[in-house]
Amino acid sequence: AHIQILRVKQGQKIYWERVVFPQERIFFAAHHFDQLEIHEKTEYGLTKFENISCKYLVVIDQAMAEVVK
Repeated sequence: AHIQILRVKQGQKIYWERVVFPQERIFFAAHHFDQLEIHEKTEYGLTKFENISCKYLVVIDQAMAEVVK
C-alpha cells in the first residue's frame, strides 16, 4: 500500500487536494463534471494512477436510501 494524493480538477484548475494514507477513507463534494485524479507516491516519485469522472462517484447514506424508496 502506498500513500496517495487525490486531486479534484475542474478543467485544468485544481481546487481540492489531499494526501490519503493506506486504509484511510476520505469524503469530498464535487460537481458531476469534475475529475478525480489519484496519484501514488512510489520509490520512483509521484505517478498518475487513475483518472475518474466524479459523475460516477456517489455515497448513499443508508438512512437516505430508506427515504428515497
